[in-house]
Amino acid sequence: MEDFYPVLPYLTAASVAGILTLFDLDRHFSVPRSVRRDPGLNLWWWGFVFVNGILATLLYGLFAKQPPLDALNPLIGGFVIGLAYLALVRIKFTTLSKNGQDVPVGLEPLYEGAKSYFYKRINQIARAAINKESDVMSMDKTMTLEKLQGVAENNIRNNKLLSKTEQEELRDWIISVAKDKGSEDRKRLILISFILTDSRPWI
Repeated sequence: MEDFYPVLPYLTAASVAGILTLFDLDRHFSVPRSVRRDPGLNLWWWGFVFVNGILATLLYGLFAKQPPLDALNPLIGGFVIGLAYLALVRIKFTTLSKNGQDVPVGLEPLYEGAKSYFYKRINQIARAAINKESDVMSMDKTMTLEKLQGVAENNIRNNKLLSKTEQEELRDWIISVAKDKGSEDRKRLILISFILTDSRPWI
């Protein structure tokens, strides 16, 4: 156990950073149940969690011996780095001279580039799955506008994360969609998108 102890702060930093990354992914993407076990989605999803964990361990190695972290218990230091890693990646470590001007250099461009790369792939997989499920539901003629309205309202009623005010606003929105003068197919697609993603589509 004593031999393993020096590694624990690094694992702590990686774990905390990974959990925060997982929260951020969950906040950004609405993934249908049918694709949650998709190998491609999980590769990109958990790959980004892993990349952030590795980044946090590198940052811990850089800052662990610097004040004020050097005065903390290493496990606490690892926890602090994990919590603060998003701010730390934006720190400029040095400057380079270019055309007579000092250009700050840090990890931020690399981090933002990696984030964009992973997020685009995750979004493509999630969007394709939503479109596929939407096509299936829209072709099911038993899913009438009235039935879809009932399913959407039931989803709102059972969503314990919504306040009463939010539930009422969404119910009013669903009623306005159903009463809209547009075609029934368009109104069905709008409600299907809402049912699949739990968010109002752009219309």
